[in-house]
Amino acid sequence: MLGERAHPDIEIRLASAQDSGQIAEMYEIAFSEHILVHEGKLNNPEFINGMIADPNVHYIVASQNGKIVGAAALAIADIIKGGEIERVVVADEYRGNGLSKDLCGELVGVAKEQGLQYVFAFARGGMKPMQKTFRNLGFEVFGVMPIFAIVHEGRVVRENFVHMGLLIEPESLYDNNDLIPEAQRLYDVINSE
Repeated sequence: MLGERAHPDIEIRLASAQDSGQIAEMYEIAFSEHILVHEGKLNNPEFINGMIADPNVHYIVASQNGKIVGAAALAIADIIKGGEIERVVVADEYRGNGLSKDLCGELVGVAKEQGLQYVFAFARGGMKPMQKTFRNLGFEVFGVMPIFAIVHEGRVVRENFVHMGLLIEPESLYDNNDLIPEAQRLYDVINSE
């Protein structure tokens, strides 16, 4: 965890299979327009269980009196020493007072413990509070994806994302001569068929 938590009275812990129903319900309410909700994934406890069980995902929840009031995940890519904070959700009645920062700060702490060199996130363009949360944790804007549109269930959905990142060991990213050969090796593996 980075700094003091805004909510020391709320427990932040690893998610378990028993939490998946409450987590799925929160996604259903908070992200009703999200394509992964429409496809029956983020609002499906079995899908959530798969993410919780994934050894490359550090999934946490915020819990108060047995009720899940927030969740977030850090997807870890060991091969590139990086991670992505994703699936951040906070119950309506807990929004706007630092709980998302507590969750994301916890995941940045995990990234540091795991020896990751950077963490990134894609904050939705319209989610200014989430962008502010990442900025308050030291993230910088790396770029903005242009607005794109998809047709989903007969309606046009327009979205854009702000790509934000935190360089934990910035010098290692730029000074590591293994990155280019490793990227070439991965490219060769992908294109070998």
